[in-house]
Amino acid sequence: MGLVWWRRSKPWGVGIATGAVAGLAAITPASGYVQPWAAIVIGAAAGLVCYGAVHLKDIFHYDDSLDVVGVHMVGGLIGVVLTGVFAASLAVNAAGEAGGWTQLGRQAVLAVVGIAYPFVMTWIILWVTDRTVGLRVSPGDEEAGLDLSQHAEVGYQLAEATAGMTGDGMMAAPGASHATETP
Repeated sequence: MGLVWWRRSKPWGVGIATGAVAGLAAITPASGYVQPWAAIVIGAAAGLVCYGAVHLKDIFHYDDSLDVVGVHMVGGLIGVVLTGVFAASLAVNAAGEAGGWTQLGRQAVLAVVGIAYPFVMTWIILWVTDRTVGLRVSPGDEEAGLDLSQHAEVGYQLAEATAGMTGDGMMAAPGASHATETP
């Protein structure tokens, strides 16, 4: 929140919520293994790093309208790695293991595997899907909008978008009356 306030000269509700989610994503892997003061450090680190990470989509031009990569993935990675730094075995979790270089190394391997495995599996699933049913709609369908082209309805009842629609948001049959009955 402080960084957004400083950069924009005013507080921003979306920025505050995004920072909170980043902190929660980061502390989730560490919960049950770190002291409360370490949770605050992890959350603050996640807020700062995730703020920068959400701007990576502008640099690399990938589609992430909900900032899932910048907030959840990066925040989770921060939490996984910093668990290895701040883990306090007996003080927090008797079954846990204390942090240190060995645990930090384990957590770093876990972070790499946690990114690589889903990336490879998703790529395979998308490749198979593209070869079987396709991933993209036609440019005309995309231009018309997916609500209309794929579902024959509109998602938003805007005046110009509702021309040709029935009262329930469905496309009217050609030549059909657009009048709707009231009960």
